[in-house]
Amino acid sequence: MDEIAHGPPCWMWDYLRRSGARGFFLAISGGVDSSVVASLVYCMARLVHLSCERGSKETIVALRRIVDDDKFMPKDPREIVDRIFVCAFLKGTGSTE
Repeated sequence: MDEIAHGPPCWMWDYLRRSGARGFFLAISGGVDSSVVASLVYCMARLVHLSCERGSKETIVALRRIVDDDKFMPKDPREIVDRIFVCAFLKGTGSTE
C-alpha cells in the first residue's frame, strides 16, 4: 500500500526537482485517470510539505526554485498545489454541443 501511495508522488517530485519544470499541467477529461493524477499531485505536495515542516533544507531550496519564490514556505499542501498544478477541462469529441 505504501508503494502505491508514495512511489508515484516521489517520482513526480524527483522529476520536478531534476527537470527544471515549474509544475504540472493536466488536461482533465472527466475520467478516473484525471482524478488519479490530480490525487497523486496532492499526495506529492503532502510529502513535500511534511519534508518542509521537518526542516529539510534540500526540499525547501528545491521547492522555492520550482515556484520561483525565494521566501515561499507553505502552510499546507494546498499552497504547493496552487503553485505547481494547472488543470484544463477538455470537452469530449463525442459531444453534441
